[in-house]
Parts: sequence; C-alpha cells; structure tokens
Amino acid sequence: MLYELSVEKQFELSIVVYPWPNQIWHRDLDSRQVFHWGNWSEDRGLRFVNLFPLFINKQNSSEEVIKQLFIEGDVHWNNEGHALIADTLIENLDIKDGRD
Repeated sequence: MLYELSVEKQFELSIVVYPWPNQIWHRDLDSRQVFHWGNWSEDRGLRFVNLFPLFINKQNSSEEVIKQLFIEGDVHWNNEGHALIADTLIENLDIKDGRD
C-alpha cells in the first residue's frame, strides 16, 4: 500500500534492510529479507539499501559489532549504532545532512 501511495502522490520510496543481532551473530549476509526486499525493490524500480554488509564484515567479529552498536541484551541500536546508520543513509540516499 505504501508503494501504491508513493506512485499516486509521486514521492520517492526507498527500501532499507538491516540485520538483527542474531543475524549478525550467524553472519547471515544472504537473509530472506535481503532476497525478498531486494527483488521487490528491483521489480518496482525502487532504490534498495542493504545494510547487512555494514554489520557483517571481515574487519570485525560478530561479538564486537553487537557489543559496539546495540543496546546490551536488546535488538535496538545504541547511540553509536544510530550514528552509523544515519551517516550511511545520508550517504546512500542523498539526504541533506542538516548538521552544517
């Protein structure tokens, strides 16, 4: 319905997917979310931003990433996690920063 509204009202819609801690722990880069929403976005000509590689990479262990970017024992990002996501989305979605 949101896609249909974006077409009707002529606003740009982008799809962003990101992993939960469990997916980071298991290093699940090819999750069903990436597959489904990537294909769905492509079929509709929408911008798709896959944040899984941002969290799952060779530089950091799963444990380090979860400890650094999430509230302890929770699936929500901490301040550092939110800052990383904001910077990444600003870069990938051509968003005016507002911090100037």
